[in-house]
Amino acid sequence: MASADQTQLRAKFLQEAAYILAVPSPTTAAFLGNARNKLIEDAEVDISSKESDAYRRSVCGACGNV
Repeated sequence: MASADQTQLRAKFLQEAAYILAVPSPTTAAFLGNARNKLIEDAEVDISSKESDAYRRSVCGACGNV
């Protein structure tokens, strides 16, 4: 299994990619947002509550769209 550092870097990449693609391709951005959430859940990585709250406010919980 990947280390926590690698998992956090992958999650950050997915998050940034979702933000970049939010306007040109909302469906792809939603997919990447959901992939980030699944990655974090599966790896059981501890994310700071401040970072987690900020992400939740910027992304739809139902569809993952930015």
